[in-house]
Amino acid sequence: MAVRTLVDEVLMAAGPVAQRKGVRLEQTAADQPLGADADADKLKQILINLVDNAVKFSLPGTCVRVSARAGAAGVTIAVEDEGPGIAPEDLPHVFERFWRGQAADGVPGSGLGLAIAKNLARLHGGDLGVQPRQGCGTTFTLTLPAAGAAP
Repeated sequence: MAVRTLVDEVLMAAGPVAQRKGVRLEQTAADQPLGADADADKLKQILINLVDNAVKFSLPGTCVRVSARAGAAGVTIAVEDEGPGIAPEDLPHVFERFWRGQAADGVPGSGLGLAIAKNLARLHGGDLGVQPRQGCGTTFTLTLPAAGAAP
């Protein structure tokens, strides 16, 4: 599956909620084969979770960006929002089951999505990381090994 196709499907699914909230969705995904041994449905599940969270935590008038690139070492897909960011004291717990940080006050959710997404990434031999920018957004980065690489 082409990276662009996967990202397009995820953004199309998230589009109505983002539009109601006044959040723009942008993508810069290379139109090339994914290049990783991975289950497309599971990858889509990870990205839906990341984009849904990004939209939930973004303010009206801001943007959620999804970028993807494939290289010799594997595939990297990043989801970047312009929300409040993640407090430093919350960062070590972001991928814990049922955990919700300070910014989640009043935002619907159960605290399972990121734990599930990280587990799915690891089951594919990859990982899911987070890079907060306190007060101005967060970037979640999914990395997957190149096709043929041992998990």
